[in-house]
Amino acid sequence: MNISVGNDVVYLPEFKHSLTKAFIERVYTDRELQDCQAFHNPLVRFGSTWAAKEACYKAIKQLFPELKFWWKSIEIIRNIENKIPCLNFTNTPVLMKTSLSISHDKNYCWAVCIIRYDKL
Repeated sequence: MNISVGNDVVYLPEFKHSLTKAFIERVYTDRELQDCQAFHNPLVRFGSTWAAKEACYKAIKQLFPELKFWWKSIEIIRNIENKIPCLNFTNTPVLMKTSLSISHDKNYCWAVCIIRYDKL
């Protein structure tokens, strides 16, 4: 069994300057874009989603350092009913179990991702 952990912190006052149209198109899936724009504070949702993507990227790269993928391969889905965020990774060579936690407070967004997979 292999386990990895990734985390990331986003400082919103700096992040808002990098949140350009080109960045949004390169990083966010259509589903994420709709979710971020529908949130009462889109900057917080864009920042927390970016922190989650970075955290997941770091965890995935620990297990699969040679794996190549794009930012849109990592999709952060927030379940409306139970409020639990989860990772949808579209380029995985194996089945992975993931746990994702996202938080924000004032000017900061933070995320941690834990990935586990069992080698055959």
